[in-house]
Amino acid sequence: HPILDLALLKVRLFSLPVAAAAILFAGLFTIVFLTPFYLLHPAGYAVKEAGLLMMVPFVLLSVISPLSGAMADRMGSRFLCSLGMLLLSMALFAFSRLGPAASVYQLIWRLALVGLGIALFLPPNSAVAMGSVPPHQRGTASGMVATARNFGMVFGVALAGAVFNLIFTRLSGGESLKVFRPELTPHFMAAFRIAMQVGGGLAAVGVVVAYARGAESPAAK
Repeated sequence: HPILDLALLKVRLFSLPVAAAAILFAGLFTIVFLTPFYLLHPAGYAVKEAGLLMMVPFVLLSVISPLSGAMADRMGSRFLCSLGMLLLSMALFAFSRLGPAASVYQLIWRLALVGLGIALFLPPNSAVAMGSVPPHQRGTASGMVATARNFGMVFGVALAGAVFNLIFTRLSGGESLKVFRPELTPHFMAAFRIAMQVGGGLAAVGVVVAYARGAESPAAK
């Protein structure tokens, strides 16, 4: 009874949704990791304000997810998951165009786009992945889905941190963000933009992965 059953990876409607989920969480955690630093430093928001703003995607997720699941029952997962990943990619590129003093409105619509994207993606993606494996393998499949999700989170933070620090350190001449100074703002924003663009490119690859699963059979919907 293997912990990781590699035979499940041969099932297209399982392996591709799992890969797409890992990419989605990598893109999402690029935003979750870097945006608070942006809000607190260049944008100058208070900690409480930054925390409330970061709640926006997850509030939308809780509201829209049930609707997404109902839509998937009629439409299948392919279109909704591809659209959700596309919205996340668009949100990442939109974040890369932020200035150092963004208004609340400029931030909210970007964060709302993130929430809408993940809400459209997650319920149908999870449903098709779990519905494509035999009942006796769903415990193993659930563990693999959770592993992919956590891998995506960790990879997203690592990638965003590595890209940001590489660019920021190079432009600032080795300065540290432990004590932020206004003169570091241009370097911060350049590193922030490139990190978000890298995340947006990764999510764009995720659109292809999400679409490549093909359409599930009527029974699988």
